[in-house]
Amino acid sequence: MGLVFRTYICEDNKIKRIPAAKFQRLWDGDANEKIPEYANRRVKVASLVVELENRKPVNVAHSDYMVIKIDNQGRFDRKEMEQMHTDAMKSIDLLGEIYPDDSMPANVINKTTYFNHKKFRNKYHWEPNPKEIGDIYDLVFFEQEKHGFF
Repeated sequence: MGLVFRTYICEDNKIKRIPAAKFQRLWDGDANEKIPEYANRRVKVASLVVELENRKPVNVAHSDYMVIKIDNQGRFDRKEMEQMHTDAMKSIDLLGEIYPDDSMPANVINKTTYFNHKKFRNKYHWEPNPKEIGDIYDLVFFEQEKHGFF
């Protein structure tokens, strides 16, 4: 059994697979990698970890659905990517609610991380409906060779 990454852009009632290496180059900001057909848009991306047996997909182990801004050149917008990373770090509480001097009153709850996480999800995440999930899974399990990829 092995694991592979599958990434899809879900726009305009179409789902297109992006090869993992291409997606990684876009994510890393490679100046030579572009998807010009999505220039100046925010696109919905489905990113899945797929389990394989005998090189055939048998399970989706993890899925994540994000929104990524594409710049006018067809690249992932670097400014927004940097902001996404900053917002992601603000949305997680790495140390827990630790107050060195125990100065936080017992009746006060620090919700900063909660609200930062909610803001992050609202800006950079999308929830696919059941049909979209079914269409994505159909591509993973049944129709890979029937669809044109980048």
